[in-house]
Amino acid sequence: MRFIVVFTFLFGVCYGDTKTWQQDVNFGNPTNWDKGRVPCASDSIKFPESVSVVFMQTNSTLKEILLPLNGALVLDNNVRIAFTDDSSVQPECTGEEQTFIADTPESWYNPGNWVGANGPVAVDTESVPCQYDQVVFPTEKLFSVGVDLSTTVGTVSFAGENFVSTMAFSSFLSSPSGQQQFSVSNNPTILLQNSQCNDLTGCVCGNDVEPSRTKICGFKSTCPALACRNAPIPVGGCCPVCGAIVTMEYNPQTFNYESVKTGIESKFGLGPSAQSSNSARRKRQADSDVTMYMSKTNEGKIQMVFTDSNGGSSSGQAAIRLALEVEDDIAQNLDSYGVTSVSMKSSEKGTGGLSGGGVSNGGIAGIIIAVIVIICFVSTVIFLTMRRNSLSWKDEPLHADSDIEMSQGLPPGFMQEIPNPTFDSAMRGFDNPMYTTTTKENIYADPAEVKVNTSGDEKKAAYVVEEKGAINGPKWEEDEDIKAFSNPMSADVMEESNA
Repeated sequence: MRFIVVFTFLFGVCYGDTKTWQQDVNFGNPTNWDKGRVPCASDSIKFPESVSVVFMQTNSTLKEILLPLNGALVLDNNVRIAFTDDSSVQPECTGEEQTFIADTPESWYNPGNWVGANGPVAVDTESVPCQYDQVVFPTEKLFSVGVDLSTTVGTVSFAGENFVSTMAFSSFLSSPSGQQQFSVSNNPTILLQNSQCNDLTGCVCGNDVEPSRTKICGFKSTCPALACRNAPIPVGGCCPVCGAIVTMEYNPQTFNYESVKTGIESKFGLGPSAQSSNSARRKRQADSDVTMYMSKTNEGKIQMVFTDSNGGSSSGQAAIRLALEVEDDIAQNLDSYGVTSVSMKSSEKGTGGLSGGGVSNGGIAGIIIAVIVIICFVSTVIFLTMRRNSLSWKDEPLHADSDIEMSQGLPPGFMQEIPNPTFDSAMRGFDNPMYTTTTKENIYADPAEVKVNTSGDEKKAAYVVEEKGAINGPKWEEDEDIKAFSNPMSADVMEESNA
């Protein structure tokens, strides 16, 4: 695989940070073992097949070691390993089977693997070495570093040796030691350039653009729970923070990044070596947990992130108070700072619960969608069930001799069996309440158009029909076949009457 290193020397003022790698593959590091402690004399230890290199820097006595087929156990100068079955050699050692768990390369792009020399880095993408940073791998350690994406840094100090030329660093990477400690895939290109910057307005980190941002934020897919509400996300950040973000737009002709940063740190007692006034020193003692991180974003603006270490409902409140004072001071002295505008956004006071950052925006949206889907599903089931129940009796034909069962709880007599009596001129059907009149009408005629004939004609006594709205209805046609319209519920009654 190809591993290209390019060194570019740029003259200018140094604004880069120093980022130190935190992980190692040392035998004596307790976090590298599954039991959380360094193996002792009565322990049996195992190195998985995936282990490529382990560094033993002190003498050790063990019961046994199981080594991988491929890998290296590197011993420091004058270091020895002894084996014994005598438990009295180290009586306090209970004797367990331990496994080395630092068996896979740690990614270069994981923000948790780095720490900055200038204090906490509040922007996730800038926690990883930027294009003007000095990269340091501590001495007395060996490492397992995974690199699969091109990146740009300033210089590299590896195990005490400073690499400032392309040939020297390339030679190391191609050596057996370099190949054991760097796992390279996808043919990345690592550019080494001097950590100086010749732009007085500051230099951008370069990690807050794609694909670097997505790669870095992939290691923070689950953001920590916050005890504040509506926490803002810094430019280049992966997660919201409790505190405040002050953003400045500047005049390129008068703004000086280093002067503004040093001036704010000194005036408000924020810098590690700030020459503060008495009032600033008192403020620093009162809000000693507040930190300010300043950087230039890829959008060409200056960003200051204020955070504190307070917990509960007070999380971020001290940072917000100090940020308000800084914003106010800048707003009143725009020309002095070389700033054209300043704005601030901050979190809100929480209740001490997990009110921000515990779930990603995508997770919240997913929960809302899931709730809506469940509500729609339950509503649909209820609707279909009720409709099915309401239509089940309508599908059955209604007969005069049908039995209608009463559901439990209805009063007796509420519904009764429809009788099938012999024809009676006084009872010709059931009354429809929508067409009820004061006089008994012929149920076989249109209820809106029936009037009782009083002409004395026995044949037409119950079958005189007048048109709706007519004063004197039409003459009755002597037609034995048409007496009125049929009522299907009383068809048998009509037949009996005609007989």
